[in-house]
Amino acid sequence: MTPLEQEVLEIGLRSFFKKSFLSVCTLDELLKLAQVVPPAREMQTVRVLHCVEWSAMSEGVRSEISRLIVSWFGLPAFDPLARPVPQLPAMVEIVVEAKRQGFFSRLLGPGQVQ
Repeated sequence: MTPLEQEVLEIGLRSFFKKSFLSVCTLDELLKLAQVVPPAREMQTVRVLHCVEWSAMSEGVRSEISRLIVSWFGLPAFDPLARPVPQLPAMVEIVVEAKRQGFFSRLLGPGQVQ
């Protein structure tokens, strides 16, 4: 698998788990990309839950199905809910710093109010 395919797979898996329901359609596409064929019985078990809201599943079923799906892709350290922390542009940091200053400091400029 190329680095691009690996990254797309991880993004796709995060998106899959972020949805409010289990999408077998998305899962099938991810499996094709990874060239993975899960055990038939396991896949059939997951297919039964197609379009079922994650919230409608017990914690145990949700956890076990998630673990099972992640295991198919051979990503043992993969956390489906982890999101990369975006880097804030410098301009955002300037705006945040400006908001920390008092009203008169912003009005009169730095060093004018003591």
